[in-house]
Amino acid sequence: SGAGARGALPLLDALRPDHSPATLFGSLIHRWLEEFEWIDDPVPSDARLEQCALEAIGAQWLSRVQLSESIAKFRQHLNLYSLRQALDRDRYLEWWSTGITRLEVGRERPILELHQGRLVRGIIDRLVMGLSADGEPLRAEILDYKTDRLSDKEPLEAWLEKRGEHHAAQLRLYRDVICERWGVPPENVAMTLIMLDQDRLIHLPASG
Repeated sequence: SGAGARGALPLLDALRPDHSPATLFGSLIHRWLEEFEWIDDPVPSDARLEQCALEAIGAQWLSRVQLSESIAKFRQHLNLYSLRQALDRDRYLEWWSTGITRLEVGRERPILELHQGRLVRGIIDRLVMGLSADGEPLRAEILDYKTDRLSDKEPLEAWLEKRGEHHAAQLRLYRDVICERWGVPPENVAMTLIMLDQDRLIHLPASG
């Protein structure tokens, strides 16, 4: 996810958490999707989603997100083509021919690493690792959920290209940390943005 309050914003911004309804809803989406290893997992009950919401944003902010409506919208999101593709285990079928014998899924995985003299702090929304029989990571995919809103005045494809460029540096930094920590070659780490409001996947190139 973004480096926001979780990462490298200027100090004054970090000290002013954004409690706007849009940002709070984004936090809920991230927490609720953390409940899924794969898209065919059982869907949590409303009671479970309410408990997760309480954990994610705190009781004092629940009224800002109209929780019942947010839960209904989340359930609609679960039918999005992009999300179903991104969280489908069949997405990785081709990996099995490269020596991979099992998948490991990390959800809301914290990153705190010193990389090239720079402290990298953030949270990877979803990290799928392909492991060999002896547990060696051979491939990986970083997936990042985005709730960015499209302006009515901007063409969709142009907007998607700009959002991809905007978020690319963050995911490439996470990619570099993964490569350094686990020894996975950069070309074996895919980076994907899941644009929920537009139901699109953006596959980021290795370099910009």
